[in-house]
Amino acid sequence: AEIAKGINLRQIADELRLPLNGSPDQNKQLITKQEGYCTLIFIMLKGRDDLELRKVLINTGISDSLLYIFESRNLPSVTKPFTDAYSQLTVASNEIRQLLFNKKPYFLLLRLLNHSDNQVINNAILSISNLLAYGCDTTPVSQPHPHFAEMEQNNGTKQLFSLFKTSNIENYARDTAAICIGRLYKAKDIPMLSMRVEIIQHLKNLLGSANENISINSKYSLSDLTQSIQNHKQLMRMIDLKQIAEEIRRPFVGQPDQKREILNIQHGQCSLLYALTENRKDDDLRKALIAAGIADALLFVFNSRELNQIDQPFTDAFFQLTYADDDVNLILVDKQPFHLLIRLLGHANNRIVNDALLSISNLLLAGTNTTSHSTPHPHYAAIAGFSGDKQLHSLFKRKDVEQQTRDWAAICIGRMYRAREIPVITMRTEILQHLKTILGCSDENISINSKYAISDLAQNPANYKEIMKGIDMFAIAEELRKPISGPNDQKKKLLSTQEGQCSLLYIILKGRKDEALRKTMIDSEVADSLLFVFETRDLQTITKPISDAFFQLTVPCSDELKLMLYDKKPYPGLLRLLNHKDSKVIKDTILSISNILLAGTNTTAIDAPHPHFDVMMKYNGVEQLFTLFQRTDVEQQARDWAAICIGRLFRANEIPKQQMRTEIINHLKTIICNTVENIRVNSKYALVYLAQNSVNYNQIKKVIDMKSIAAELRKPLVGNEEYKKEILNRQEGQCNLLTLLIENKDDDDLRKDIIDSGIADSLLFIFETRIIPQITEPFTEAFFQITVAGDEVNLLLYEKSPYPYLIQILNHPNDIIQMHAINSIFNILLAGTNTTESLTQHPHFDVIFQFEGIQKLVDFFLRPNVDKSARDWVAICIGRLYRSKEIPDNKIKIQLIAHLKSLLTNIDEKLSVNAKYSLSDLSQDKANLTEVKKGIEMKQVAQDLRKSLTTDNDANDDIILAQEGQCNFLYSLIENRKDDEFRKGIIKSGVADSLLFVFESRKLQQITESYIDLFLQLTVPCGDEVKQMLFVQKPYPALLKLFGHTDPYIIKLAALSIFNILGAGINSTPASTPHPHFEVMQQLNGIDKLFTLFRRADVDNYTIDTAAVCIGRLFRAKEITNPTMAKAIFTHLKSLINDPDQRTK
Repeated sequence: AEIAKGINLRQIADELRLPLNGSPDQNKQLITKQEGYCTLIFIMLKGRDDLELRKVLINTGISDSLLYIFESRNLPSVTKPFTDAYSQLTVASNEIRQLLFNKKPYFLLLRLLNHSDNQVINNAILSISNLLAYGCDTTPVSQPHPHFAEMEQNNGTKQLFSLFKTSNIENYARDTAAICIGRLYKAKDIPMLSMRVEIIQHLKNLLGSANENISINSKYSLSDLTQSIQNHKQLMRMIDLKQIAEEIRRPFVGQPDQKREILNIQHGQCSLLYALTENRKDDDLRKALIAAGIADALLFVFNSRELNQIDQPFTDAFFQLTYADDDVNLILVDKQPFHLLIRLLGHANNRIVNDALLSISNLLLAGTNTTSHSTPHPHYAAIAGFSGDKQLHSLFKRKDVEQQTRDWAAICIGRMYRAREIPVITMRTEILQHLKTILGCSDENISINSKYAISDLAQNPANYKEIMKGIDMFAIAEELRKPISGPNDQKKKLLSTQEGQCSLLYIILKGRKDEALRKTMIDSEVADSLLFVFETRDLQTITKPISDAFFQLTVPCSDELKLMLYDKKPYPGLLRLLNHKDSKVIKDTILSISNILLAGTNTTAIDAPHPHFDVMMKYNGVEQLFTLFQRTDVEQQARDWAAICIGRLFRANEIPKQQMRTEIINHLKTIICNTVENIRVNSKYALVYLAQNSVNYNQIKKVIDMKSIAAELRKPLVGNEEYKKEILNRQEGQCNLLTLLIENKDDDDLRKDIIDSGIADSLLFIFETRIIPQITEPFTEAFFQITVAGDEVNLLLYEKSPYPYLIQILNHPNDIIQMHAINSIFNILLAGTNTTESLTQHPHFDVIFQFEGIQKLVDFFLRPNVDKSARDWVAICIGRLYRSKEIPDNKIKIQLIAHLKSLLTNIDEKLSVNAKYSLSDLSQDKANLTEVKKGIEMKQVAQDLRKSLTTDNDANDDIILAQEGQCNFLYSLIENRKDDEFRKGIIKSGVADSLLFVFESRKLQQITESYIDLFLQLTVPCGDEVKQMLFVQKPYPALLKLFGHTDPYIIKLAALSIFNILGAGINSTPASTPHPHFEVMQQLNGIDKLFTLFRRADVDNYTIDTAAVCIGRLFRAKEITNPTMAKAIFTHLKSLINDPDQRTK
């Protein structure tokens, strides 16, 4: 301050510009005076990190005056003091160096490299080096140097290399010239091989220099150079990794000079490792370094030396090894480094402490990433065993370390206590409070890692409870609505605070299915505030933490909560975010849209248009989604989800634009083979939704080549794991395509095409040749969907001998795959049942019996831990197989029949109905029938069927379910069995009368198939005596009432029951006399009701035929007086004379 008094810098700047145009003595005097000014400037700057003083010197014109001297004077007149002053200006922050660089100094500094005074050269090359360092610092490490073009314009590289090659200059100048060339060729190949070899070799040699400044700068220069592939390869050719490891292990012994020499060499080797690895995501290189013993050598140093003998190059080299993917860090973890790194936390050098701390953080992160988020950290014991948590906490509490050190110590504690309570209350409180505080840190890396550390801690209830303390949702909602305005510092602070609040929301939501918490957030207007931000703010101020907070509101949660978000009208704000420049924000946004759309999908019928379609169209949402899909500057997954969203939106709606339809369907077809399961599954369903529209469906069919799918499915799973996974994904994708093409589609011709193309054979080939774990859901689902077809299709499949492979799949541990196999077996068995006489043995019995398949089905049925649904359907399959054939093992017979009888009252109608038919098949054998009949009490059944319904719907459902079970049971005893005595017993017990009571007294919607199905079975196959007994019960009013039912199947069974009872009247009276039931039916208006049924368009042909035949029977020997009826019935009956159905004919 005293020296600076009275100095007029502008005057000095002016005097420095005075030209040398006087006599030699005058010029000498002027130079001496100007040198004095420069010496004064040098003194004021030397060793001082004074930003403001340097700004003043630049702004008053000092730097311009010095550059004027360098440019205008002959070189001998540019003396050391002038260059001393300028070089000291460059020993500064990047802000100062930028001001100096803007004045385009390189041309003039390069001129000074030709000076005869080595000290002037040293100052010039130092100034160039400092300015180049500024260029390196202010551009990404992987990008070329921003000053390269300017230096090339001034022939700078050649001049620097020429200086480097000059022999009569000081080593400092040569070394710095090499450093400058290294910086200039940052991430850029040195094209001249000789220059590349010489510069890299020289910089490598400088790494162990006794001059610390040269050593450090050569390290950074080499690091910049080796961002280029060719330069990196050149350096690798010059080194022996094992020799480096041996050198680092060299004992630190001897005299002080010897120790210093050892240390310099080892520092050089560590700096070389740094140069090889810094900012390079090259895990293969790191694995090679580890394999060569370098990690072990560094850990040996950490273990064997006193702390004061461990310098930063060692710890920096180890830290750079950990700057890698998880597999590299897990190799390092296997070397048990934690206790040695924890030891380094006690070092006096804060930079070493930070290296150790960041290494611990990276190694912990590998454990975090490779294990479940909800489980304790796998490395906890390795750290806690050496009191590492306590040492990290002590480091956190120190006041003599940098703020970042405390931050990372807290982050490490958070990571190691994942899903584990921090037992010491004070530590838990302090760490969580600190982590919450730094959520809004301006350092993005610390902010993000603190967020994930708290998220890890939140997996434990005690930690979570501590996190939740003091969180006020209304206050957060209010904070988020504050505008980002004011000076830059204020705006930055506001944004950081809001990001911190959003990170806190992320933490308490991530992975937690907490409906109450999400509802609280929605009710407290947090969602509204986030949407307000999305709709109103400058996109640049909407950052990843903010978009992520909203995304976490949408998952994992129920459709009900997502629909609450939908009620907030989120689409305008979310669609606006699709124009963001940050691909991570875009990804959060498209996933949020996807989740809200999914709630609309899940809560409406699959064949109905999407309920959000009109809203999205109103905001031009489809076009915006398609624009995102077409972008190339976003993550691939964002494009995938955009296509999925469009697929959902156009559920059962044609995509009208041909280009969009083609591109979206082609893309969804491609990503159905994606390696990401969530994308695979959702792309499949998006195509399923699109396929509900015929135009979209036809487009999907166009892009599917059946024969190529068959060929793809035959490819063997060979090669390394990654290649096998790739094949599996492709094959699963093709199966998903098949499934969506035929699922819920009644298209047997398409299924025949699939079989003809060889796809069924290929799937059976997979089932036959692969080990169980390689048979996944898409394969078995595709095969099952082929079997959801008519008998003709399933008989084609039967010809391919599928049973051995399907039954083998029952050993699969996956319940869903087991069900696919069982359902496939059932469907193919059903084709055999339907196409053969009911009183004969099942046509597939012998085929399955030959390979012990029936025993395998029985064994599966008897397994103790199988899924109940799987056991139920296997029981049904066994019952089908033993049609008209006794189950030989009495114990199995008893168990199986008891199980099937228990299914008759199952709430799953498909299951109960098929259990009924399975028991019916078994009952065609007398021994089986005896077992089935056990425990039946007809009068009790009749009484139970008369049980009255109440006003309680739930109670009514229970009553009907129990009655349906009894009807199903009786049905199974009489279906296809001409046992008149048994039927008479049923009628005498009052069961038929009770059924008619149900038909007459109940509302139609309370009468189900089971009731009328049983009544029909009482009418067939049986003699006229049984039918006459039924006629005496006056059945026609009740049966005619059923014509008003909404279920066409019930109507058909009622008509058939009438037909059968009318048959008894035909057979018991002369053919020339009127039908004995005519008058009864006429009184009930039954003939008109039959004719009305005959003319209906909403029933099947068989029902119409039956109504016509009934009218024909009723008008036996009697004129049809209604001419319209007469004409219609005669015409129809004549058309049935050649009907392929024998009974109808």
